[in-house]
Amino acid sequence: KAFNFADFKAIIPYLLNLGIDTIYAAPILQSTPGSVHGYDGVNMHQINPELGTLDEPRAIKKQLRESNIKWIQDIVPNHMAFHPANEWLMDLLEFGQSSTFSRFFDTCYSSNLFEQGKLMVPILAKTLDEAISDNEITVVFSDDSLRLSYQGNVYPISPESYGFILGDYLRNTQADFSGLLVQINTAQANGDNEEWKQLRIHIFKGLSGEILTSTLQRFNADPDRILELVTSQNYELSPWWHTHKRINYRRFFTVNELICLNVQDEEVFKQSHELIKTLVDEGLIDGLRIDHLDGLYNPTAYLYNLRKYIGPKTYIVAEKILEKGEKLPIDWPIQGTTGYDFLSVCNNVCSCQSGKKILNNYYRKVTGENLSIKKDQYAKKCKILTDQMQGELDNLAKSLASLLGVVDQEKRDALKDILKSFIALFPVYRLYDDCFPLSIRNFELVSSLFEKLMKNPELDQELVDQFRNQFQQAQVAYQSPNQTALADFFLRCMQLTGPVMAKGVEDTLMYTYNRFIGNNEVGDHPQNLGLSIKQFHRFMQDRQKDWPLSINASSTHDTKRGEDSRSCLLVLTAMAQKWVKQLRIWQDVVWNEYRKDLPHPNDEYFIYQSLVSSYPMEKQDAKACAAFEKRFLDYLVKYLREGKERSSWENPNLVYEASVRDFASFLLDKDRPFFTSFYQFIEAVADYGILNSLIQQILKFTCPGIPDIYQGSELWNYSFVDPDNRRPIAYELSKSLLDTIEETAKEERIPFLWRNRHDGRIKLWLIKELVKLRKDDHTLAPDSSYIPLKVTGRYRKHILAFARRSGDEWLVVILPLHLAAIGKISKFVPCSFDWSDTKVHLLTHRSVTWQHVLMDSSGEGTEIPIHAIFKDLPMAILKYKDSTQKRSSGILFHISSLPSPYGIGDLGNEARRFVKQLQRGGQSWWQILPLGPTDLAQCYSPYSTLSSRAGNPLLIDLKELLKFGLLNKDELKTLKMKGLQTIDFAEINSSKYRLLEKAFHRLPAQPTHEFTEFVDRESSWLDDYALFKVLKNRHDDRPWYQWPALYKLRDSAALEDFATRFADELQQEKWFQFLFFRQWSALRNYARDYGIRFIGDIPCYVAYDSADVWVNPQYFSLKADGTINHVAGVPPDYFNADGQLWGMPTYNWISLQKDGYQWWVERLSHNCTLFDTLRLDHFRAFSSYWEVPHEETSAKNGSWVVGPGSDFFDHVKTSLDHMPFIAEDLGDIDAKVYQLRNEYNFPGMA
Repeated sequence: KAFNFADFKAIIPYLLNLGIDTIYAAPILQSTPGSVHGYDGVNMHQINPELGTLDEPRAIKKQLRESNIKWIQDIVPNHMAFHPANEWLMDLLEFGQSSTFSRFFDTCYSSNLFEQGKLMVPILAKTLDEAISDNEITVVFSDDSLRLSYQGNVYPISPESYGFILGDYLRNTQADFSGLLVQINTAQANGDNEEWKQLRIHIFKGLSGEILTSTLQRFNADPDRILELVTSQNYELSPWWHTHKRINYRRFFTVNELICLNVQDEEVFKQSHELIKTLVDEGLIDGLRIDHLDGLYNPTAYLYNLRKYIGPKTYIVAEKILEKGEKLPIDWPIQGTTGYDFLSVCNNVCSCQSGKKILNNYYRKVTGENLSIKKDQYAKKCKILTDQMQGELDNLAKSLASLLGVVDQEKRDALKDILKSFIALFPVYRLYDDCFPLSIRNFELVSSLFEKLMKNPELDQELVDQFRNQFQQAQVAYQSPNQTALADFFLRCMQLTGPVMAKGVEDTLMYTYNRFIGNNEVGDHPQNLGLSIKQFHRFMQDRQKDWPLSINASSTHDTKRGEDSRSCLLVLTAMAQKWVKQLRIWQDVVWNEYRKDLPHPNDEYFIYQSLVSSYPMEKQDAKACAAFEKRFLDYLVKYLREGKERSSWENPNLVYEASVRDFASFLLDKDRPFFTSFYQFIEAVADYGILNSLIQQILKFTCPGIPDIYQGSELWNYSFVDPDNRRPIAYELSKSLLDTIEETAKEERIPFLWRNRHDGRIKLWLIKELVKLRKDDHTLAPDSSYIPLKVTGRYRKHILAFARRSGDEWLVVILPLHLAAIGKISKFVPCSFDWSDTKVHLLTHRSVTWQHVLMDSSGEGTEIPIHAIFKDLPMAILKYKDSTQKRSSGILFHISSLPSPYGIGDLGNEARRFVKQLQRGGQSWWQILPLGPTDLAQCYSPYSTLSSRAGNPLLIDLKELLKFGLLNKDELKTLKMKGLQTIDFAEINSSKYRLLEKAFHRLPAQPTHEFTEFVDRESSWLDDYALFKVLKNRHDDRPWYQWPALYKLRDSAALEDFATRFADELQQEKWFQFLFFRQWSALRNYARDYGIRFIGDIPCYVAYDSADVWVNPQYFSLKADGTINHVAGVPPDYFNADGQLWGMPTYNWISLQKDGYQWWVERLSHNCTLFDTLRLDHFRAFSSYWEVPHEETSAKNGSWVVGPGSDFFDHVKTSLDHMPFIAEDLGDIDAKVYQLRNEYNFPGMA
């Protein structure tokens, strides 16, 4: 409301100057009148008129498009406002069960979860009888209809009630009064709004205003008639607090004014997204933010529906809070989250873990308690369920009782206690399985909760066991009679675990557990304090691999305090001992000076932390000081009420609130001794807080993800929680400050900015520099790499260093951590600290020349001394290029030979360890053997595989499947083989495929977007290979030429029928390939980051029993029935008097040539995407090859046949961008082979 489309248009020049390339808008659909946020929508088909008309954003987008600025739009699929302006809801209240919109909302009219009856409308501030007695509920004429009026809002009256109100008038004026009543009742029964509208016109046609007014006056003067009218409606007017104990609709958390939608219903989904799709289709919106995804019945299904509806290219992120160690479901077809996970990680890496014990001890003394935070959280969540969400708990408990067949009321009450404990113990917001069996990880989580329930002596253990057995049976018995009902109950349960977590932790615990309030943040947790550099790197590497387009947030409209307040608080963890000492000084001052009642010690401690983190350092006049004090005092009231310990929203303790406000005003009195001490302390702390703020900005822009700047946060953001963080932004101030920065000479800029650091210019300057860097530098692109860098020296624990890499371009980020913890630094002064021998080691053996991005300095070497880069500001972003050496070396070592406890080397951690070993040894190349799937018939030779393009599933790292919950540790242990010196391929083949198949069957029903893309991209060979492999499996592993003729000769109808019957097995083979190539790609990217390149190996020939020969018999020396004409080999030599027979068919080069060698071109092209260079095995066969009739028992009677020679390589050269080939030119080589090799400048091996 306070910032409309016209206001937005006015700041576009400022945004352009700052370099912004995307705007990120709160909901723009029509919301309740005067809404300050838009999350209380009333009309999904209308732009909010308080913002402007639809033509305005269209015009704005045209202007944005010219500057290549995109638009991400926030949408709210979970709920709408419970408000008279919500026409869908009013129709439901008017017509009840027969309403067109009865299934739109999650209520007693659409779900058996709720007690059947009339829909509650919990708007009364007193009981119904009291409201009627006080004449607060009346009948009014509004919008051409009769309505119930209460406190300025009007609600519909059912059609059949018109006869009750206007009966006397209608009897006297209607010729067919009875007929009219029938029509009215019919319209009511059919929910026919249009028919009812026409009937109302007819009713009021001859009714004068005077008669209507007098009729309503008489009616409203009769409390009994008002009561009878109200109780006869299709809804139940009730006091707002009744929903604490009873509710028959789903609401957003405990907000009665927000009613939830059934977007799992196809029609509801379409109606609620229709306008948004229109705006996406016309290009006004480029991306979507999904608000409160966890509230939906089936979030995963919703995301797939949305992706299908909105299109594959639209950027989508979801609001999702991940608890510590929790991963975003990898199968979600979105770009990532709204960034709370990033906020938490950055917050914690900047927290100093060494201060944790000191803060713990002090806080125990403050509170006089030693309650573990886990127990505290459990208690808070139980209290929320008991005091505010008893209705939701009752509904769910009745559903569970029905599922378990529990009818005894005492037992039902006991079951409710079990369910309450189950929900309160839930360690994450929710799980996302929508059917049984649950994923392994999630079933283990649920099982762990049952174990805790079984240890609780206060619970009915017989019922606990019955509850647990339901889950265990559904997990293993796919045809369990209760499986569908239990899955529905589980999804309903998940719709409650999230709100309970949010209300119990975000909205309660974060206002009561005050050990260190810097971690009391959305996405973070009061229990957290600190994160190791190693853990930070691991998070960022996973983020780069899985969610490189996820948002990097530092502030949002939901955060508990501004990002710079948190940055200031983080300093306290690095100087915990000094902080505690200072607190004791302040307590002494207060004890001696303050003459009124003190707040509770926990509240007093909170006030000190909040003041340190939010008090502005910039000089303030009296008006600004008074404004800050008012904001701070208002914030303290909200803090007390949210905490629900000494005050609450339902029962405000005004006396205690006033005492807290008085105490805070005393602290802010500049004429008192406390303020002098306080200001001296924050002067010492402020600069470290500023550095933390700048560091977090650099992390936000240079780490994997998309940086997000919350409105106004380009300057210092010391705001409190909502609504304080929604205050109008002084964009004119930002614009003028940006102008002064640009007017300052470059060489003077950083000293100038530091001198004026308290006005926020230094942050504004840094953000503009980072925005430009983000646009211009390929190293920060989504497909670049994130690489941790080694730090050595005295202060290595205080340096965070990483590199971003794209090709030969490198960006190195070096940042200080916990400077206040270094004893020698009592107050920060630029350039004053000696970093001694601390240095960062680059991933290169050659000296490189680097350039500082933020300041005018450069250097060279393989190591970067910290003192050389931390000059005007102790932070550095460096750029350099590291070109490939012309002369290099490497090692031949096949993947299967890597160390492994599982009997065969794989693409996991040992492969990465070998990459590091190569880098440390100064090597540049890792040469491997062919990676194709091997077979017993060919003695598992990598040179005779089942496909020339598929990967070998035996090389898949199964440990990765643990992360996705597709295998468990016990299952992986069964694969362990100790003391093996050689690979037992037969055993490995059997046991590894068994686990891979088990993992496949645990996948979600909906394929991931990544898998679908892979299948589509590789379909030219993958479909045929999967069909070949499943046919082979179904024919007892016999070679294709021994299959029934219909399959052997590829009868299309037979193959189509087979593919239909065994579609699941085909999908399984494709998934194995997807896993292999995803892991291979990850390993190759990892190796590239360490300067290691791969040499692949292309066998000249392919196995007779291979998908290639089966699919393309015309390209090989075969007869019409599929038997071999000629096989490849080499003639007799000094190694073997009989020569060598390889058993592989030679090529039909004439047929290949006719098709432009397409099969070979595609094969080489495929392998070029996998490797940096390719070794062409048996290169001499391209010049001439030894061909032996198939019936021969030795190679003696073969003959030399001229190969395709230059014609082949000319075709390849035309088709491929380059030919990165090494010619294997060993053995019996003649001059023509060398001539062919040299013609294309292929390096050889001789």
